[in-house]
Amino acid sequence: MIAVYRCLRLVVSMACLALLAGCIAQPKLAVQAPTDAELHWALSGEALLGHPVKTLPEEQVMALSDEMHQFLELYVTSGGNRLKSAKFNSLLRAIFHNGILGLQYDPLTTHTAAETFYFQEGNCLSFTSMFVALAREAGLKAYFNEVQVPPTWDMQSPGTHVYYRHINAVVELPRGRKIVDLNRENYNVDYPQGKVDDSYAEAQFYNNRAMEKLFEQDLKQAFRYQRKALQLAPKLEFLWANFGTIYRRAGHFDEAEVAYRRALELSPRNLLVISNLGRLYRQLERTEEAQQFESMAHRFRMNNPYFRYHLAEEALEQRQFVQASAHIEAAIDSYNEDHRFFFLAARVDSALGRSASARKNLERAVSLTKDAGQQSRYRNKLEMLFAAKP
Repeated sequence: MIAVYRCLRLVVSMACLALLAGCIAQPKLAVQAPTDAELHWALSGEALLGHPVKTLPEEQVMALSDEMHQFLELYVTSGGNRLKSAKFNSLLRAIFHNGILGLQYDPLTTHTAAETFYFQEGNCLSFTSMFVALAREAGLKAYFNEVQVPPTWDMQSPGTHVYYRHINAVVELPRGRKIVDLNRENYNVDYPQGKVDDSYAEAQFYNNRAMEKLFEQDLKQAFRYQRKALQLAPKLEFLWANFGTIYRRAGHFDEAEVAYRRALELSPRNLLVISNLGRLYRQLERTEEAQQFESMAHRFRMNNPYFRYHLAEEALEQRQFVQASAHIEAAIDSYNEDHRFFFLAARVDSALGRSASARKNLERAVSLTKDAGQQSRYRNKLEMLFAAKP
């Protein structure tokens, strides 16, 4: 399993595990933290490259091109000093208007700020890098904002599961903060989120590039990009987990284990790392250790309300309403502060003909969300339910 940034559909966030840290018992793991010598060897890349890594990628992630400066002068900053709110609004119009820049969302593409501007496409990280760079050049106070979206996963290939993360931009204006998100329709203000610095965001850029190289089977380049990500953010556990996966794909299992052990040291309850260690030990035929980690990963998943929510969605799509009901009830029992859980419960109730329960769950969903648009959509559903026969 690997972690990358795309947009709301992308991520990996382990936020659910943080929510449950106080209520999930953690068995003692028979894994020791790696030694300094082991880490030094893994970071050197000698096992994979045949020599210690000499150079790392250096991309101008946030640099502005001449065309970007001209764009700002023409559409945002022309006419002398302007109010920050006016600059902000002009920048948004220019970026999203089809006749000017007309940026398009491409979840699979990670670009620098200048590349995003030139190709007029990119994922959430690409767009946010470009927007923050342009906003700052226009004199606005802008920064990266990591959004802890619920865990979302996909299969890149039969052997590769991908967890997705999400990032957007925040601009500080005299009358408050403005959030700028490429996938605004699906963005939810209720998600936990917080400011991250530029080096953190750049580490995510190199991580994404590393995973692109991994998918292309270019393992040496994948190593170099991931090594750069770790140079920028050495205490991010999912960067170490992805580092381990690069080594594992290359057949260097000792180095892979070192990377996974470091990730586990940084985040002992991280499902991504636990699953990867289980897979590694299974591959090495270390059956007892593999079973320990696989069992723990299964237990964490089934105690994870967002995983149960995901299972409920799948069951509902397959019209397995009883199973969907069991999964969403388990999710709510574990965590009853997410409005989406109650909305999904209402959908399941409706499918089962439980109108009274559906109404109750919709009312709870309305009370939990802070997003006015979302509240309106839920209220419309409520009105439809009340209008229907009991």
